[in-house]
Amino acid sequence: DALEVEERSILGAEQEAWLIDGLSTSSTTWNILANPIMLAGLNVGTADEPEITRDAWDGYPATRQRLLEAITASEVPNPVVVTGDWHASFVLDVAAEPGGPTVMPEFLASSISTVLFDTDYRPANPHVRYFVAEHGYALVTVTPDDLRCDFRYIEDVWDPDTAISHTDSWVLAE
Repeated sequence: DALEVEERSILGAEQEAWLIDGLSTSSTTWNILANPIMLAGLNVGTADEPEITRDAWDGYPATRQRLLEAITASEVPNPVVVTGDWHASFVLDVAAEPGGPTVMPEFLASSISTVLFDTDYRPANPHVRYFVAEHGYALVTVTPDDLRCDFRYIEDVWDPDTAISHTDSWVLAE
């Protein structure tokens, strides 16, 4: 299977080495990976018949495995993933293998106005802690003591002065 080829990379060898080296030697309080596509992985099938989407790090399992193993082996302080581009909001546990220990959380923000992906995949994905299919955005605030992700949802995508309809917040302590 082409997905299992070790050389298949979402980053390329040079960028992957740079990222792993930077994380492995980091002494910062928070290590935030700004990421364009879901890292945690998502079964878009069923528990009995799993199916992945290649429009995520699921399409690059060897790269994801190397990254997560490096973060674990180096004991990277407070790793967190902040992601966009799923057309829904998620909070996910990122693990090196399905059902394994959490390496880091992932906060995935919805979109302001694109078509929503409203299928709730939580029944086949126990690592999904939160799912909301509404238009909005995420605001991430980082302090030395905590990281806060506020998912803010808007009332009307067609109104440039629309109000925030509600906010759901998640906080990580250092």
